[in-house]
Amino acid sequence: MKELYLFMREEQYRQNLADTLHSLGYQVHIPVKEKIETSYYYSNHLCIVDSWFFKRCKTHFPYAILFTKTVGEDEIQLIQTHSCTGFICPIYNERTLQAVIEIALMKQKQFQQIEKDNRKLTRKLQDRRIIEKAKYILVKRGRISEEEAYERMRTEAMNQQKTLRQVADLILINEE
Repeated sequence: MKELYLFMREEQYRQNLADTLHSLGYQVHIPVKEKIETSYYYSNHLCIVDSWFFKRCKTHFPYAILFTKTVGEDEIQLIQTHSCTGFICPIYNERTLQAVIEIALMKQKQFQQIEKDNRKLTRKLQDRRIIEKAKYILVKRGRISEEEAYERMRTEAMNQQKTLRQVADLILINEE
């Protein structure tokens, strides 16, 4: 079941929206106001946030939909400032509401995949830098070519059943 959090000041709108979302098959949470500013729990969830919360709450909502009564310059500014994936108004039909939420959930998954890929590429780049440093040490120490240094590291990694990065780390530690 897909989870959503509602950060809306006005009880009537919050309850109506929660009921509609429940009927559409979403699991809806309404956090306790006192705990909102101290919680980072919402950072991985889709949140529907009204302008009152955006303007007063210090919590960052990376996956947010703006709930607004009007759409003017102030609301557009909020959408841009908080990178909202969309907005909904108090007068909505279920089909439109569901479409906005599903698009936001899709964007959330895409963004999370991009973040995951970015972390993986960053780790690979760090590994590559360490391996290059270790290779340079072997070239300098043994007066061998870069290709030969790389081949020695690779052979050592296979013989010890370690990664190339682990072998490079050992070379750097021994150099210190």
